[in-house]
Amino acid sequence: MRLARAGLGLVLLAAPAFPDIRGWNVRLTGGWTTVDGGDFSAGLVGMNDLIRAEYSLVGGSWRAPRTGFDLGVEVEAELSPRFGLALGLGYLRAEKPGAVEYDYWIIRSKEEIRPVFCAVPLTLTAGFRLPVWGRLSLRAAGGPGLYFVRVGWDRDYVINTLWVVDQGSETWRASAARFGVQGRLAIEFAVNARIAVVLEGGGRWLRWSGARGPWTLKGSDSLSGDYLESGARTLWRYDLAADGKGYPLWALSDAEPRPARSSGVGLARIDLSGFSLRAGLRVSL
Repeated sequence: MRLARAGLGLVLLAAPAFPDIRGWNVRLTGGWTTVDGGDFSAGLVGMNDLIRAEYSLVGGSWRAPRTGFDLGVEVEAELSPRFGLALGLGYLRAEKPGAVEYDYWIIRSKEEIRPVFCAVPLTLTAGFRLPVWGRLSLRAAGGPGLYFVRVGWDRDYVINTLWVVDQGSETWRASAARFGVQGRLAIEFAVNARIAVVLEGGGRWLRWSGARGPWTLKGSDSLSGDYLESGARTLWRYDLAADGKGYPLWALSDAEPRPARSSGVGLARIDLSGFSLRAGLRVSL
């Protein structure tokens, strides 16, 4: 807390045109959030549709992570009764485990996946407060943010072909720091002079292309025994044509892939833009 206040104080001191700081507030909020997912989520939906269209589905489905949770803490400097600046730190996460089992000719495959998005934003927010009635007020705020983002992919599979069994797992992680923008509109109800209940809705814009990170594939089959592959892999997107239909897919590859019957090959975009609904407290120090 002291570091956050000191950091915000340095920001304010660097701008001599600002008025004196009237007080300090701490905001603690948490709640539900949505995540677009971009090409990563579209590829999971495309693969699920392809399995249903081209193979004999036994059961299950793959779905993209679309919702999760969003937590945040802010230290705000009041520059006037209606205007303030805040430094914030948050954590958001969305994941959607899934499993699918399908047959193709003499092959039966079962695959379980655990895709996950997460981000730690460091934000600078300017806010404006508007009294409404009695203890009730509205607060609009927004600004830039530096987001430390990460995407994870885990897949376990069992493939049976007559007497041959291939069983293994695949993992991939990628992380980066990207700039984004966020904004919110909040309703605040003052319980007393120091504590207010907060209900807010907000959105963020955050996109990331060229995700690359460590990848591992390991397993064992009944013919050749154990196997292991690893290295850095980049997330690519493409459209696959099958039976007159197009399916958006993605692949993890060290170089640009060239799948058969494909088009639109390029770097995949991970879109962590979304909307959040949060509740919490604002405490005056």
